[in-house]
Amino acid sequence: MMDILVITSQYYHSRFSFVVEHNEDTFQQQAIECIKELEKYKRQSDDTREFHLGDLDDKWFHKDRRRNNVNDAGDIYFDVCSSINNALHEIKQYEEQSRIGGRGYQAKKVTTAISEHHNYSTIKGIVTKYFKLI
Repeated sequence: MMDILVITSQYYHSRFSFVVEHNEDTFQQQAIECIKELEKYKRQSDDTREFHLGDLDDKWFHKDRRRNNVNDAGDIYFDVCSSINNALHEIKQYEEQSRIGGRGYQAKKVTTAISEHHNYSTIKGIVTKYFKLI
């Protein structure tokens, strides 16, 4: 049975999830390149910190881990799922968190930041540059 990967990009209460093919042998390098590009896009233009790789850093990375996290300018989650049903369950949970987080008043600076640094088309373009959508 092939494992499936759910990649979720979070920025404030906004989350976008993508179901992609998972190749255990190339995953770490694909994820690192994807993280770097996502972080560059999601950070403010004057942010010059080194890229943070979270669980994908060599000292933390394990091939058999079911979830890898990166906490930076917004979070990035890589959830390895054994079936489409499991993947859909993960996505549903992320969507519920977004729905709850997006309720009530949202400061203009937050909504502006989301519109500038978490556009669906841009996020999807970055993810699909490194992973094949299912």
